Amino acid sequence: MAAFEALPDQKSVVEAMELCEPLPEYMDGNLEMLKDEVSMVVMYTFAGLNMGNYPPGPDTGLSQACEGFVSSTDEPLAALSALLNGYAVASLPARRHGHGHGHGQVQRAASLGEGSCFSMQGQVPDYDVAGTHDQSVTCGDWSGCGVGSDGGIWDYQTSTFLVEHIGCNGESDMFTPRNWTMEWLTEHSMTRFGTIPQPRALADLWGFDKLAENGATKIVFTNGLNDGWSVGGVQTDLSDTLLAVNIGDGAHHSDLSHDEPSDADTTDVQQARAQVGDILAGWLEQIEIQGKATS
Repeated sequence: MAAFEALPDQKSVVEAMELCEPLPEYMDGNLEMLKDEVSMVVMYTFAGLNMGNYPPGPDTGLSQACEGFVSSTDEPLAALSALLNGYAVASLPARRHGHGHGHGQVQRAASLGEGSCFSMQGQVPDYDVAGTHDQSVTCGDWSGCGVGSDGGIWDYQTSTFLVEHIGCNGESDMFTPRNWTMEWLTEHSMTRFGTIPQPRALADLWGFDKLAENGATKIVFTNGLNDGWSVGGVQTDLSDTLLAVNIGDGAHHSDLSHDEPSDADTTDVQQARAQVGDILAGWLEQIEIQGKATS
């Protein structure tokens, strides 16, 4: 990202990244804003590729995107442009849920990137449905809100109740340093939606942080440990019936993916599905026995 940050003016950024013109009005003529928004797209594109990195291997979008940077050390700007005009474009309809992984995504990314420019406007969520006409690529979720009405609604959710502490420092990660703060989110939420973040509202309402104490039972929490979101998951058993199943080489909901189970699934995912199936079957049997005993 150092080569990108060194670009001296808007014209050089547009040319190096092959951006479509005109730019969105709020970043046109504002070099710092333009760079911040491009950097944000780079960051959440990798987040989306990470979520869809399943089954892990050389044909996934994440693997091939990373290989593009490794093999282009002498041309970092060309590698960044290829990421935007390939993988960022390909991830647009599916970014919010990590859909579209594997070789098919790579082919789609390549076809969309040929002979085209990258639209920053195309990365902006639709805020008409969320009560405001203020627009920006950066939203409440720094791993990407998505586009259209889905993106606008997700921005509202992550600016109010589903607060996510996502930032980068340029030292433990490869992105331009950008510090997330509650002050930033509060200003963003007030400006865009006229409300303030309530990060504890759902926990206080439903006791999500005290499930066992509040009497919750019979829940299985599955975590694909290759998914960046797994750090916020329940990874240890909370009780005898609040159970965690961790999937070593799983990605974002690999065990409950949009593809049918197949031989392409990793051993870890296959074993996790079998384990969860056994747990659920046992609980259903217990309920059946209890029902007969009380009838």
